[in-house]
Amino acid sequence: MPAQYQLAGDGTFALMVVRIANCNNVKVDGKSTGKSTVAQVGITIVPPDGDGDINNYTLHYDTDGKKLAKELNDAGVSKARYVSKLDYDLDLNAGTLEITVPKPSKARYKVTASIIAPSSAGVPFIANWWEAGEDGEETKMGTAIPSIQFGASDTTLTLHPASDLVDLIGGTTLTEFPALDSFNVFPSAHMVVDERD
Repeated sequence: MPAQYQLAGDGTFALMVVRIANCNNVKVDGKSTGKSTVAQVGITIVPPDGDGDINNYTLHYDTDGKKLAKELNDAGVSKARYVSKLDYDLDLNAGTLEITVPKPSKARYKVTASIIAPSSAGVPFIANWWEAGEDGEETKMGTAIPSIQFGASDTTLTLHPASDLVDLIGGTTLTEFPALDSFNVFPSAHMVVDERD
């Protein structure tokens, strides 16, 4: 992670975030591109501009939305990658969730979880994901969610042995996501990509 970012927490220990969003309809530049899934991996950081409920430095951004990946790349999100066979399987009746992120993702992982759908009222939430390019430019993906409900989850992350995340977590399995392990529902969200010099 570039030195310009400060780890959240005590400065030496930070939380790893694995976020999966399955959207019924994604719009890019106001035009519908259909249903898509987005899988992100990042590290929590101190908000660089003081904004947001959570800020993460982007390690990986994989999506089965081809147009979304291209537009993000064009907007400065170099880590956005099109993964055509990203698999998302949710069974609310059984309370299970499974996501597989295969090649060409460099992360290459599977998430399995037992979930409890949220019953609490929705709250507004802002999530920011940051990336710094080699040319000194910085990109902020800011997502404003007008109303999100937080439910419960018991999640396991399993990495392919060739995943570039193996060294980061010190193995191929992670079962603890303190304070962040949840299954969330939101009717809409709006992401703005801001590329800065």
